[in-house]
Amino acid sequence: MFYAIKIFISALIIFVVTEVSKKNSVWAGLLASLPLVTILSVLWIYSETKEVDTIIRFIRSVFWMVLPTLGFLLIFPFLLEKKTPFPLALAISVVSLFGLYYIMIRVLGMFESKS
Repeated sequence: MFYAIKIFISALIIFVVTEVSKKNSVWAGLLASLPLVTILSVLWIYSETKEVDTIIRFIRSVFWMVLPTLGFLLIFPFLLEKKTPFPLALAISVVSLFGLYYIMIRVLGMFESKS
């Protein structure tokens, strides 16, 4: 039952953001930018494990992984403004995102191994 609740809440968030975006892109952007997934994940982790150290590590990882996401948020609209076809712009942006994630993971790994 717990998994069903988690799935329902997650789907509801996506549905609400999608519907709001049809009427007001600013409000949809605000809703999408809220760290709802992070907050829900923290709640699920805490309710399942009560391990604060796990939450601390998780939140720090989320912080660093937001940076590559910003690259996606810059590249995608830039490509669309340059009249790149939507599927190609999305594909390039997603591949770039994974490349930026890879770089961030490598950089974090360099610092982690030294501590």
